Amino acid sequence: MFAIFAVIYGISCAPGLLWQDSGLIQYRVLHHDLQGFFGLALAHPLYYWIAFLAKLIPFGEVLHRINLISALAGAVAVANVYLLVRLWLGKTGPAVLAAVSLGLSHTFWRHACIAETYTLWAMLFTFELIVLCLHVKTQKTSLLYVLAGINGLAISVHMLGCLSAVCYLGYGLSLLVKKRVKASEIALIMFIWVIGTLPYTSLIFLEMVRSHDVLGTLASAAFGDRWQEDVLNASVTWRIARENVLYIVLNCPSVNIGLFFLGLYGVFLKRTRQSMIVMFGALAAVFLLFAWRYTVADRYAFFIPFYCVMAVFMGKGLSDLMQKSNNRWLIRCTLALSLCPAIVYFVAPNVLKRQGITLGTRQNIPYRDDLTYFLQPWKTGYGGAGQFAGEVFEQLAQGAVLYADNTTVAPLVLYQAIHGSRPDVHVVSAVISTPGAPEFSEASFDRLIKTRPVYVVSDQHGYFPSFLIEYYEMHQRGHIFQVIKPK
Repeated sequence: MFAIFAVIYGISCAPGLLWQDSGLIQYRVLHHDLQGFFGLALAHPLYYWIAFLAKLIPFGEVLHRINLISALAGAVAVANVYLLVRLWLGKTGPAVLAAVSLGLSHTFWRHACIAETYTLWAMLFTFELIVLCLHVKTQKTSLLYVLAGINGLAISVHMLGCLSAVCYLGYGLSLLVKKRVKASEIALIMFIWVIGTLPYTSLIFLEMVRSHDVLGTLASAAFGDRWQEDVLNASVTWRIARENVLYIVLNCPSVNIGLFFLGLYGVFLKRTRQSMIVMFGALAAVFLLFAWRYTVADRYAFFIPFYCVMAVFMGKGLSDLMQKSNNRWLIRCTLALSLCPAIVYFVAPNVLKRQGITLGTRQNIPYRDDLTYFLQPWKTGYGGAGQFAGEVFEQLAQGAVLYADNTTVAPLVLYQAIHGSRPDVHVVSAVISTPGAPEFSEASFDRLIKTRPVYVVSDQHGYFPSFLIEYYEMHQRGHIFQVIKPK
């Protein structure tokens, strides 16, 4: 299963420059930046240590190698789901269904093709589920040590690991109450967990020492610079709920989604009390609840842990179906339907275009048709970001200053650095800028525009400094807009 999805994701993987967060990840890796721009919660240090090592491999394009980290980690996660269901149910068919259902799900597949942290985290999370399954079967305390260490490493990749840590803590305390583990063993488990988190907790400690601000550092570690309200949100609008349902359906666009509910019925409504099942259910509920009321723009990615557990329950649903019916054609049809997502993602953009439906995204980035870019998870041969950057540098006047938003700044800055393009041009943004870039602020702008040509990537509100609205005009020049002060 690993080999199959390593090939699928390897072919699907983006070959170079990427937009938005993925571009900023590439920038951080190439600049050996372990902490990042948006607070400690978005540092993801273990991912970057691995990416720093990938950068040193002496063959292939460096950006492609960075993107391939997600592909290989995603393939391991899919193989882990196969192994988990095989260990739990002892059946190959349900294990294949579970693995394929996760591997071809939209959000997981998409993040396996770009520079992102989620599939590496999912790889460690699915390892945790395997260890949990083995512990329930064997009751070996040593497996709890392994579980704690892996979860600590998962937290060092992404803070999502804290949610599963809470569930594991409840499981460990229940074992303590039942006298299946000793207090000294719980203490050792906690110590191993702390060791696993060191790539992240060491960053927190160093920031406390540097800033002398303990509370501020802890807030940054928990929420980042500006996401506390989103993380702690406790209300859900009908619009968000409707979008959440569409996200889940998009990731399982076939009747096979019914197997998830059949699997739930088989383990809960039949009063199954096996601790592993209770833990799987708790993990699914915790991650679903967290993602359901999260309000960040890209919250669809936070459903990935739920999709991992959902795939496991789908395997259980098929297993129960096999017990009720030995019809081989029914089983074959169910497995064939697990391939439906690839077909749906292939045809969906054209169908929606004909109906005049949009995604509500930005819609005005050159060489990025948003319906295709977001609904088709594969990024095979995609070079839109690099093509855009190359043409922008051809369109800029001598000595220009270009303001870019968070979506476009990384490919522009990286393209300029990698190709040595236009050293006379400075790219500036709220996050990163080219070395030696001038100050770009309301106080300094009048002086800047008198001495150098000034451009912005977008004239759409929210994607350029708001102080330009009142006194300046923006005239399109190819892909970009020149800022002009009217006489």
